[in-house]
Amino acid sequence: LLAEKRRGEESPLAGWIRSLPRGADLPCQWSREQLQDLQYEPLLGKIDKQRREWRKAYRDLQTLTPGTDITAPEFYWALEMVKSRAFNAPKDGVAGLGEVIAWITCMLILGLLGMTLVPRYQPVAWLLLLLTGERGLRRFVNAWAQLDICLVPGMDWANHASSPQVVNIDVGYSTLFRGFRATTTQIIEQGDEVWNSYGPRTNDELLQWYGFVNDDNPKDVYWYDDLLRHVRDLHDVEPSRMQMLTERELGEALDQVKLTGAGFPKEVVQSLRLLAAPSDEAAEVITGPSAMPVQETRRPERQVALLMHELLVAERDRKNTSLQEDLALQASPTRKRLHPRAALALQFRIQKKKILSDAIAATEGLLYDA
Repeated sequence: LLAEKRRGEESPLAGWIRSLPRGADLPCQWSREQLQDLQYEPLLGKIDKQRREWRKAYRDLQTLTPGTDITAPEFYWALEMVKSRAFNAPKDGVAGLGEVIAWITCMLILGLLGMTLVPRYQPVAWLLLLLTGERGLRRFVNAWAQLDICLVPGMDWANHASSPQVVNIDVGYSTLFRGFRATTTQIIEQGDEVWNSYGPRTNDELLQWYGFVNDDNPKDVYWYDDLLRHVRDLHDVEPSRMQMLTERELGEALDQVKLTGAGFPKEVVQSLRLLAAPSDEAAEVITGPSAMPVQETRRPERQVALLMHELLVAERDRKNTSLQEDLALQASPTRKRLHPRAALALQFRIQKKKILSDAIAATEGLLYDA
């Protein structure tokens, strides 16, 4: 990318290179004060790791190519462009023999199924055969083949949409045609914006690697690092409970916790249930992916609902601003005078606080039920 950029107008990619942004202004370039505006610790650790890795990559470049005239800003710009615009494709542009054989086998099975089923079900089988044709091969390749990353000028112009209702094209590598294709099942008029999906990305990923945030992103979550530490900040945890967590292999569920608007995952609830149950009933809490307390009383359920509510409220109250204050700022004329990074941080933390708010409401419903 840098070699073609330095060729200027002599490069056959000059027009595309001119269309690239001068920089994605990713959070790894923000100051510590600007990052604090996110009000979200889990992402700060990931950004610190990214900075270390990118600095090491530049040092490695200098070591491997002594006397290189590529500057650090140039190198980081190229990293931003590749990370935010690259696609996956099989090495050498073809699928391996194993992937092709697996795909052909599936097609034969579906074809035989279509011929042997009673007539009224045959159209369904043939429809499945058509739908899993070339796209099915692509999925086999993406799942099993050794992939490379590549830049595809023009294909990277489509912006990302998190909502399936907005996405109107599908971009991917076609092993049969040995190239990238953009396909659509919708009518796209001249002047309409073309939307692609970069995959099921949370706002953490979108902000860190692409430099933007999607409002009401259905894939967004709120991460907790070391939820057990948060529990200990609120309550003393008996050593016997810690031992039980270890013995029943429930402690790992609290290391990295993915919170949604519906609340904590089942495995996390089970770990919290063990910590919250009264001393005389803790031993009766059973384990497993769908484990529920075996006692007839509803005390443990109320206790775990209380603990979850306390954790969520404490996390909300740790923020420098409330959701209501942030929404008011977003709707006020003052927002137009914010620095672009401050405005993006505001948008990001509003989305995270909405998840917290929804989860708090969900746990309040549990308290009411209990």
